[in-house]
Amino acid sequence: MTDQAGRHEGAENFCGPYESWMLKHGKDFDLPALLIDKEAAISAVAEWPGGFDATSTEIVAKVGARDYPTVLPQLWTGGSSPEKFNPSFVPFLFLPSGKSKELQTPSNPTVEHQTTSLQTLQHSMSSAGQSGGDGPYFRVTFPLFHDTVDDQRNPGVNQPSGGPKELSLSAPSVIMAVIDDGIPFAHANFRASDGSGTRVDYCWSQGAPSRNDGSILFGREFSKQTIDRLIEDHKGDEDAVYRQAGVLSQPGRPPMSLSRMHAHGAHVLDTATGRWTADSDTKVRIVAVELPSSAVWDTSGFGTDMFVLSAMHYIFDRADRIAAEYGVASLPLVINFSFGTTGGPHDGSSAIEAAIQEMIAARRRMGAPTALVMPSGNIFLDRTHAVLTERHFDKKRSAKLTLLLPPGDRTSSFMEMWLPEGVDPSGFSFALTDPDGKLVLNRDLLLSREANSSVRPGYIETEPMTENNRDFGQFSIDKYRNHRWRIMIALAPTEFDGDRKVRQPAKAGKWTIELVKKSGTPLPSITDDAGHADKVAGGIQCFIQRDIQYGSGNTGAVQSYFVDPLNIPYNRWGGPMVTDSVSSGGMALVRRFGSLNGMATGDATLVAGGFNELTGMAALYSSAGALRYDETGFPKQIGKQVTVSAVTDRSPALPGVVAAGTRSGIMFSMNGTSVAAPLISRQLCQAFVNLAPGYGQFKATLTNPADTYVSLLSTIKNGVKKTKKQGFAGPDSDERMGKLLVRLPRPNDRDDQKAINQIYDQNAGLKAII
Repeated sequence: MTDQAGRHEGAENFCGPYESWMLKHGKDFDLPALLIDKEAAISAVAEWPGGFDATSTEIVAKVGARDYPTVLPQLWTGGSSPEKFNPSFVPFLFLPSGKSKELQTPSNPTVEHQTTSLQTLQHSMSSAGQSGGDGPYFRVTFPLFHDTVDDQRNPGVNQPSGGPKELSLSAPSVIMAVIDDGIPFAHANFRASDGSGTRVDYCWSQGAPSRNDGSILFGREFSKQTIDRLIEDHKGDEDAVYRQAGVLSQPGRPPMSLSRMHAHGAHVLDTATGRWTADSDTKVRIVAVELPSSAVWDTSGFGTDMFVLSAMHYIFDRADRIAAEYGVASLPLVINFSFGTTGGPHDGSSAIEAAIQEMIAARRRMGAPTALVMPSGNIFLDRTHAVLTERHFDKKRSAKLTLLLPPGDRTSSFMEMWLPEGVDPSGFSFALTDPDGKLVLNRDLLLSREANSSVRPGYIETEPMTENNRDFGQFSIDKYRNHRWRIMIALAPTEFDGDRKVRQPAKAGKWTIELVKKSGTPLPSITDDAGHADKVAGGIQCFIQRDIQYGSGNTGAVQSYFVDPLNIPYNRWGGPMVTDSVSSGGMALVRRFGSLNGMATGDATLVAGGFNELTGMAALYSSAGALRYDETGFPKQIGKQVTVSAVTDRSPALPGVVAAGTRSGIMFSMNGTSVAAPLISRQLCQAFVNLAPGYGQFKATLTNPADTYVSLLSTIKNGVKKTKKQGFAGPDSDERMGKLLVRLPRPNDRDDQKAINQIYDQNAGLKAII
């Protein structure tokens, strides 16, 4: 944004609905359970129109009337490419007040800097105004412990490097990167068979206490040299390695995943890149990022954006570093991110999706092949997705949704309603009734007149819901990234043991949401051929955020869900219904299709579904993309879909896939589409090994910013099989499983059924020839 080195730009906080709930109206419900101290560093992501020049610009974060100093993690700027990358999305931190004496504050004497804590930030957010303009704006995400932040606050001053490799060593074929929770970097499965040590070139544990050595802004980084030395010093005792590395649980802090014998990240990393054959293991190098345990506890996705975006910058930078060490310009990169949310616009426009897709497009444009594999999600049957179309509004133009809050839930629940693009919310009114039949919220106008003409990013109206002057919920409406209008309801836990002077639990039971549509207000129906039919399903898309107990955090989460009498839960044989309840006379509100991972709808993302290897059918839980239905109920795929499915269950009697635990020699079974993604990532890595050193007919594919790289699987001669097309979106249809199936690896790559050769047809895509 400027050629003047040291220029300071301001970014204003617009306080979205999740920030408002987590840090204001609902602050006593969720953050205390995460053991965050009051002087924590605060993470944030800024959206910077026109691109942010990290070499010449510093950020001053504006929250209400206060200005806060900030610090940036190391950003990827394009490596050695002459084309520099200036990101439109910038991760950064508010600095903790406990280290304020060391702040590198801007020299502008007119800026009044304040130290940061949760208390001061909450106070500032309470007084934040809604000024106009086009940004830059930022969103607060998750707090960090102050001792995870490096004192030097200048990442990159002391960077570990192996230096140029011996000329006799050939460059690897591909880099496998994994972002997850619980990364066992000392595990024997990631050591090379030739005795050259670990294949993990770099590992970043974001939640570990900082060494204050200037290598990384927060957490700890472990290079190959460090890992090999730790293993040698402790004679392979992995407990001792992790203890010295600072990645085991400590009193007064959230438990860390490597303290357990099994972890999500251990299984995923082993599935993706563990135990390669001797002729190819050194051809696949590893970069891993371990997200903070507390950040993944909140399964709504709040607070993870800064950590995920920082992880992507780190991976891209370290991939360039590995290539430089081997004397090559760049190396192919496959990123496995087995994570997701259930909310969001589901059209690729969420901030974190846009940020990641921008980075992938830039790296591909610079000639470096880059793939991203993510799971489709595990909520196909969880009743967390519903759709309101014209046919759901009665003669009084009223439509109702029933949201059930279960008893015993110790975490907040969030429900989002996304209006179609171009639909004005001033044409609707909104009412919310609690389980006792009491009207707790009634807005005759969904949006104030002043807001109807506002188009600036970050516009939001919030309204707390109270009883006896005690908050139990929050209503909000905002125009997300100036794109689509979102209505959100946040409700407190149904079980709360904290101070009830200003907060109280929400009532367990059925909550009724009523939307009334004014005459003449358009609402593109699910059966209409809308202008954006290729991007997002029509109607009002409703999503309940995932709310489950995850990993080592004892959060007490229980999933809320929609109740719909038209939704048929079981088929005629008593098994779970695996199609949407649609007919010519009407349609259920609850939809199974359209439950796709809300973080996996970007164009370049390869979406992994799951299937049962014995039956060849989609796993019951495996989420799928949205469908439109004609008057007979026949489906048409719309928007992002499952690309490929991989085995997540061996048989109905043997659920899950076996892979490594956090210690060498320990194995455990885990299912879910998080298992499918690394199986497909592994196949992509093998494809790059097969293709090395040239890419031939795939050159155009590898540089296309929107390609999912599924065509690369045509180089895998065995282990890939096409699905069977079946009408009405059955459990073995393309709508559920995508175009290809990836089986579990066989000894010597042997196919126990039939030898299947693959060809790639530019028009028809991948086909199987028996």
